[in-house]
Amino acid sequence: MLDQSNPWRAAPCRYWGWAPDDASSWAAQTFTAGTTGTLTNVVLPLRGTTDQITIAIAPVDASGMPVVASPLASISVAFAKPTTYTSFDFLFPSPPRVAAGKQYAIVLSSPAQTTSVYVAWEGDIGSTYGDESGARCADGAYPSGRAWSKGTSPLGPNADFFFQTYVILEAKAPTPTKKPAAPKKRTAPKRPAAGTIRAVNVRSRPAVPTAGAAFTVLVPSITLSTGRRVTPASARCMAKLAGVPLVGRGTGRCTFQIPTTAGGRPLAVTVTAGYAGKTKVKVVTYVIRARSPTPTPPPPPPPPIAQAGHYAGTTSRGTPVGFDVTSDGRTVTNISFGLSIPCSPSGTLNSPPIPVLPTTRFTIAADGTFAPFTNVTTTLTGPVTARLTLTFVGRFTGPGAATGTLVLRASVTAPGVYECGPITDTWTARVS
Repeated sequence: MLDQSNPWRAAPCRYWGWAPDDASSWAAQTFTAGTTGTLTNVVLPLRGTTDQITIAIAPVDASGMPVVASPLASISVAFAKPTTYTSFDFLFPSPPRVAAGKQYAIVLSSPAQTTSVYVAWEGDIGSTYGDESGARCADGAYPSGRAWSKGTSPLGPNADFFFQTYVILEAKAPTPTKKPAAPKKRTAPKRPAAGTIRAVNVRSRPAVPTAGAAFTVLVPSITLSTGRRVTPASARCMAKLAGVPLVGRGTGRCTFQIPTTAGGRPLAVTVTAGYAGKTKVKVVTYVIRARSPTPTPPPPPPPPIAQAGHYAGTTSRGTPVGFDVTSDGRTVTNISFGLSIPCSPSGTLNSPPIPVLPTTRFTIAADGTFAPFTNVTTTLTGPVTARLTLTFVGRFTGPGAATGTLVLRASVTAPGVYECGPITDTWTARVS
């Protein structure tokens, strides 16, 4: 049964997820179990280029942070490398037990993770981040957990990944009956037949059938009249689409191919489970979800806007500025710049070049302009602790040349308390 869920919703900014930086990094989502039982599988929306990924269930410490080094269960699988976010169902070979009201974490990692070979997890990354248009990203909406990450630009407590968890309820032990103090006559208690079936427990993958896709129905267990859950001795199923039998009957695990034209039509699946010579029939009805139209192939990529390579230069105050243009000449990445900001009541906030979202790529417009940061806030740590707000915009003025504006202000909290800026500097840079 579905226990916990943070369903997908559209992002108000162009950043829809987060990816670890390397093999030692990870992304995680904490959740609070609503049911005591066995956590059999999780569903996560992922995309990427790596060959292998690992999904784990981990405990959390007193602060709610995942204890990644002590997983309760894990599974490593080959990754299909989808170019768009796609929901994957991960079934744990040794499912962990979870307790209602207790918090756990879903942890995603890849042993081959780099900045270019990656797996990304879709979610709301928090309004701390924004895109080049000035739109702020959405805060998470799952109330009983949060996103966690280890790597560059870590996610904050206002972020959540999208996910689903599935749990098989833990059967309760029958309450013992009190023996009479002095019975006149001992009689054997009446017991229900061992094979009397009270309920057939059905699961499906995916949860809702989709036109044009395979749909699998499973019977993981049945509930006897004693309350005990057992594996059925036999299980078979058949399906009817709007009253017409559907090709794909099976035994145990039944898989049906849903026609591409079946969107919006009812699908009735009849499951017959057997145990100890007894059988019970259960009919489950679904409404088939329409298939998304085949997307139009994208147009060929435009010619390069800027010359590829590393650009280096200075601001009007003499502080360094640097960034890279990717090999296709259409995005800017690895932006860094130094600081020299006059402060009040006295002094100047100086810093060597600091990177901002170093692995993130920002689009260069057709007119050669780019605006990766508009009033973006980040935290400086080290000898000086400060909250830095920045705006960085630029334009390519010719082959291998760019110019732009850098607006900075900072609030220093240690050592001492200072307000620095705001200042507006122009900058120039050339490919090196």
